[in-house]
Amino acid sequence: TGQGAPVTSICRAGNGESLFVASDTAVYRFERNTFSPILPDPVPDAANINGLFTDSRNRLWIAHTRGLTRIEWSDGQAETKQFTGKNGLLSSQINCLAEDKDRRLWIGNYGKNVQVMLDDSIFCPNADSAFAGKLILCIYPDSKGFIWMGTLNHGACRWNPADSALLWLGEEEGIANNHIRAILEDSWGNYWFGTSGGGASKYTGQLFTHYDRKNGLPGNFVYSVCGDSAGKIWMGCARNGVCLLDSGKIRVPEAWSDLKSTKVKALYREPGGRIWAGTKDEGIVVY
Repeated sequence: TGQGAPVTSICRAGNGESLFVASDTAVYRFERNTFSPILPDPVPDAANINGLFTDSRNRLWIAHTRGLTRIEWSDGQAETKQFTGKNGLLSSQINCLAEDKDRRLWIGNYGKNVQVMLDDSIFCPNADSAFAGKLILCIYPDSKGFIWMGTLNHGACRWNPADSALLWLGEEEGIANNHIRAILEDSWGNYWFGTSGGGASKYTGQLFTHYDRKNGLPGNFVYSVCGDSAGKIWMGCARNGVCLLDSGKIRVPEAWSDLKSTKVKALYREPGGRIWAGTKDEGIVVY
């Protein structure tokens, strides 16, 4: 069902009954088949929204170009808190967020060092500034405790919190493209990298397999990736909608065929199995 507005991020938060979606400039709550903007507006004036994230306490985080906003619900009331340079952020340009198993919030920004927040205290886990000058586009904590980060033009990096060791994977190591938009660990322990220009790369820990237009991917720009317990992989592409990789074969489900001409920047899979796609031109589409 198209809803007519550009959507760049989707998640659930609060009591879990509300779905939240973001455009570039506003956050909306979806309840009872109706979208309504969050009021008062939790995002500072003139800020562009880069993403939404829900932590393990069901708090909603908004990453934007003027820092971070957190919304926490208690007894039906929403409490909003802003985080800026005054709170320790090295950059106001926050692009992505993720939470590890120790409830630490990992913060990806534009060109500064990666940062971590714990109990509202913000610090840099990497003293030698290995990420300085690298634009972090996505962060993904895996099942083994590693933290994966995708960058604009330096490929993907795996961080080992145990000893701070870094493993960089780029085109020289076999990844399809150094511009990493999305990262996912599937139910078999493989890693998937959605790239801008190289399609998607599957990494077993030793070998890479590439999926692009040559072997059936609708497009080589993959903005979003999600998976299910059966090992199926869903990918959102630029101007080519959504495709499904099932048992090694790529197909566009018939229900998504109308999306072939639009960019899908956000995919969200509900525990029950429904897939929500946030599109540039068609709003939200549900499968």
